[in-house]
Amino acid sequence: MWSSEDGAIWDKETGSPWNAKSKDGIRYDYDSVVAPSGSGATDEAIFTFGGDRETFNFFDPTQWRNVEDDVWRFALEP
Repeated sequence: MWSSEDGAIWDKETGSPWNAKSKDGIRYDYDSVVAPSGSGATDEAIFTFGGDRETFNFFDPTQWRNVEDDVWRFALEP
């Protein structure tokens, strides 16, 4: 996992994402969008949404069980 405080310089993290103790605790299969960071804001934030272990197979009738209601917002402090 990589992180940045300013978006210009990125550092590779040494720990697991979300402090996971195993791979089962790591979430993935997210999509992202860049949008205004809030109502009336002039800066932008990265929003990620999705869930865990989606197959993105729209013909899979069990797919809905894998989607979680996870939305994350990443923005610089004002």
